[in-house]
Amino acid sequence: MSGRPGPLAALRRVATPALWGLRADWGTAVLLVATTAGALAALLPVASLFAPGATGLAPRLGLAPWRGDDLGMTWSPLAASPTATGQAALVTLFRLLVVVAAGVFAVATVTVLSLSAARAAQRAREVSVRRAVGASRRHLLAAGLLESGTLAVTALVMGGVAGAVATRLMMAAWAGSVSAGTVVVTFETLGATVAGLILGATLPLVVQRRRSALPGPHGKPLELSVPAVQLGLSLTVLTAAALLHGRAAGLLVPGPSAASVGDLFEVTAPDAPPATRAANYRSLLRRLGASPRRVAVSLTSPGTLTGLGMVDVVTTDCGKCFIDGVWVPWKSVPATHYLVSADTFRALGQPVVAGRPIGDADAWGARRVAVVNRSLARDHFQHGAPVGRGIYVGRIPGAWYTVVGVVDDPPRSGFGAGLEPPYAVYLSVLQHPARSVDLVLRAPPDSTALAAVERGLRDTLGAGARFVHTSAAEFGAREAAPTRWVGNLFGLEGWVMLVIATVGTFAMMRLWVVSLRFELAVRRAVGARGRDILRFVLWRALGVAVGGVAFGLW
Repeated sequence: MSGRPGPLAALRRVATPALWGLRADWGTAVLLVATTAGALAALLPVASLFAPGATGLAPRLGLAPWRGDDLGMTWSPLAASPTATGQAALVTLFRLLVVVAAGVFAVATVTVLSLSAARAAQRAREVSVRRAVGASRRHLLAAGLLESGTLAVTALVMGGVAGAVATRLMMAAWAGSVSAGTVVVTFETLGATVAGLILGATLPLVVQRRRSALPGPHGKPLELSVPAVQLGLSLTVLTAAALLHGRAAGLLVPGPSAASVGDLFEVTAPDAPPATRAANYRSLLRRLGASPRRVAVSLTSPGTLTGLGMVDVVTTDCGKCFIDGVWVPWKSVPATHYLVSADTFRALGQPVVAGRPIGDADAWGARRVAVVNRSLARDHFQHGAPVGRGIYVGRIPGAWYTVVGVVDDPPRSGFGAGLEPPYAVYLSVLQHPARSVDLVLRAPPDSTALAAVERGLRDTLGAGARFVHTSAAEFGAREAAPTRWVGNLFGLEGWVMLVIATVGTFAMMRLWVVSLRFELAVRRAVGARGRDILRFVLWRALGVAVGGVAFGLW
């Protein structure tokens, strides 16, 4: 009596070759799982950053709000705070991260296909034998799906756990705010990666070809441009991570301009009329400056130490300037605004190159004065000589200020400072007594000096004053945190891509050597020695490495 085999026999008929394939070719299976798991571990943290419902590529990360408030001024609708500038920088870096994640996915896909092709080449004879003894294409497909499904589930568990841990650690390390996330993109990432593994691992085993996957006597060897591009992409991402880390390290190591700045107090003065607050600030500076230890350096608006400030349009009394061949007496340009006191430029290491700095006499009720940086003076004042000319600052109502000095361009080390305009305007903190200011101290102040500063703050500003003491190390670490965080994420993506590219390069180079068998045999037949063959292969491998490095540097 003949009949169909039972379910158990059918399952055994499919499972036996699948398990045998996993056991017999376990090296390639491990590489496939490791490649897919590594790609998932790198992609999930980036996928978890997508803001739900946002238009375009926007992250769900937010920066801490700026302490500067309005600096006691009225701004135009075009004004942008350091928080908005930093958020724009964060969006730009996030979009680069998305591009890097796409590169990781592409490199992983190429690597999976390369490993699958190598796996198929190794098992081509086995598949032919199974077909010869009666295995149908349906059974081969089922066995291939079971085999690749096993690999996919293993990679999903390993990569999913690693990616979830990395995402949790990454979110916990972010210094700002994190909005509610979405799992749609995460599920899409998981599905696309696992589907790519299943298809890549199955198709080379079950699709019957009329000729070999590798070239024969009349074919050409495999091209080596793919592994070179893989290596180059990895080095590019690692270079970006190194640059970001270097930028963050610059905030943690005091430079020449910060050598005289040790600690600072983040001060929030009580609500009072501007004239009263200006008088209190002047009393504070006089009291601390007259102390025997002379610990006070300056009062500045928040962000001045790292080159961050409110950006708005100013109008310069240019003189005779030309725009597209037309003479104009005034020019309107965006500039970053800072509030400073008498010793600020010395504390920041910004030399005065013309005129004078802001002084103690530039107080409330005195003539409104301003200092501009070298770039603004050069580009938007006749002959680069702004001293004695006017600059219109603020909107509705604004006012004309007399330019009394020119200083060197400010250091820009804060997160997003590179997106601010190259032009800077410095105003007196005594003429614009903002509620939130930074009191910068000489380094290194001892406990007695710090206690004197705290008493001076309470006595001059009143009991309602709030202040937080921050050391130079704490200040540097806080300012460097966003840059270092993004650099770490770039580094994670780059190292994962490098490992995957290395695995893919290994597979491609192995296939390339296999594709050269006929040529190598001919070389041996005409007298080439073993070391000549080895030298030929090593030179080509070195060419791949050099090409990848050159692509990454470019």
